[in-house]
Amino acid sequence: MDPDAPPLSPAPSETRFSEPLSSLNSQATDYQHQSLDPLEEFDRPRCALKRLSHLHVLVGDGFKKGRYVILRKLGHGSFGTVWLARDKKSKTFVALKILSSAATKKIHEGESEEMMVVDRMIERQGQQDSQWLRRFGRFLELFDHRTQDDVRHACIVMEPLAWDLYVLEQVTPARGFSLRTCKSIVRQILVGLDGLHQEMNTVYADLKPNNILIRPEQMESIIRAELLDNPTLTKRNRPHYLPKGLIRYWSQPIPPWLDVSKHIVGDIGLEVALVDLGHARQAGEVFPEKTQHLCYRAPEVYLGYPCTGALDIWALACTTTMCSRTCDQTFWFVTGGTLFEDRLGFIEPETQLANIVEVLGTNIPIEMKNRSQHWDRYIDEEGGYLHGNSGDFIYEGQKGTLKGAIVHFMPDLPSAEVNGWTAFLSRCLQIQPENRPTAAELLQDPWISED
Repeated sequence: MDPDAPPLSPAPSETRFSEPLSSLNSQATDYQHQSLDPLEEFDRPRCALKRLSHLHVLVGDGFKKGRYVILRKLGHGSFGTVWLARDKKSKTFVALKILSSAATKKIHEGESEEMMVVDRMIERQGQQDSQWLRRFGRFLELFDHRTQDDVRHACIVMEPLAWDLYVLEQVTPARGFSLRTCKSIVRQILVGLDGLHQEMNTVYADLKPNNILIRPEQMESIIRAELLDNPTLTKRNRPHYLPKGLIRYWSQPIPPWLDVSKHIVGDIGLEVALVDLGHARQAGEVFPEKTQHLCYRAPEVYLGYPCTGALDIWALACTTTMCSRTCDQTFWFVTGGTLFEDRLGFIEPETQLANIVEVLGTNIPIEMKNRSQHWDRYIDEEGGYLHGNSGDFIYEGQKGTLKGAIVHFMPDLPSAEVNGWTAFLSRCLQIQPENRPTAAELLQDPWISED
C-alpha cells in the first residue's frame, strides 16, 4: 500500500448523513464540517434541473486518465463545482474545479476569459516568485474532461485552500477579528490586485468574502485529519426525478486548523488568497450588467462605463473589513451590503445609484455621461433621475452617510479609527472610477499601513 496515499473514503453504506448547517450555533466547537449552504447544485426544482449542466461527479472518480482521484466535495457555484482530489503523480492533494458544460461553452466561444487569465498566471508562476502572485490561489494545470457523450467540461487544478472568510465568520460569529487582522487581510488583497492590474491589465471583478480563502501552514496535515475524522457527507432525501446513479454530496470546505474548537479568532495572523477568476476581464471594456454581486457592484457597471482596476477598489471597500466590538460580539462590516443593498437582496439599478449618491453625499458626475452606454436608462440631461428616485437608508436617525453607518454599527470603535476608516473608504468609493486610488496608492494609506 502506498504510504503516501490519503485515507480511504467510506463505502456508501458507511457514509454519514447530516442536516443543513442552518441549525449551527455560534460556537466553533459545534462546527459540523459541512456546507453553510443547505442547497447544493442539484437541489433545484425539476424544471430548473433541465438547464443545469454540471458534471455528475462521484467520490473515487478519476480525471485526466486517472491522475486526479476525487476524495470529497469542497464547494459549488452557478458555473461548476470544486473537489478535493489526490494527484497520483505528485502524491499531493489538489483542488479540482470542474466547470459546467454551459460555462465551458462560453469559454470556448470567447464569452469568458477565465481560462486565458489562469493560463497567463500559470505561466508567470513558473517564471517568477512574486508576492502578488502568492495572493492568488496557485494554479497548476488546465485540461478538458470529456464525458462518454462527448460533452466537454473545462477543469482547473490548483492548490487546496481552507475556508473562505464568509464561512469563517459564520462558523465563529462570537469571536471577532481584531482591527490589526482586518488590516492585514486588506493589505494582502491590495498586493494581489496591484499585480493583477499592473502586470496583466486585468480586472478581477468578483471580489467578495466567498472568494477570499485561507492558506494554512499545515494544509497537508489538516486534510489528512479531515478525511479521517469527517467522512464524505451525502444527502438523505432523493427526489425521484434526479438522474439515476447521481449521489448528492454536501460541500465540505477544509477548516484552517487541526482543532477548530481550540482556536480563538482574534488577533491572529491569517494568510489569504483570492480564487475564482471566472469574471476576470481585460481593463477598458464595458462589462456585462450583472458583473459583481449586487452589494459590491460599482456605479460604472450600472452606467455601462468602461471598467478598469478601479472596479476592484470599489468592491474592496464593500467587502473585507471585519472588526470586533468591545462587547466581544463579532460584527462583519460589509460596506456594500449595509450601505447599498435593500433587505430583500434585490434593488432596481436606479434606486441603487440613488442610494450610492445619498450615502456618499455627491452626485454622479455629468462628465461620465458621454462614455456611459446606459446613462439614458436612469439619468436625465441634468444629472437627475428619470423616475424621481431617492435613497432610503437611515441609521439611527442619521440619513445614510458613510461615517454614520460606521458609528451606528460600531459604536465602541475609537474615534481615531472611525475617522481613519471613513477616510480610507471615502477614497475607494469615488463614483467616477478615475478618481479612485490604485491598489499601490492604497497600500500607502495611513489607516491601512498602521496596526
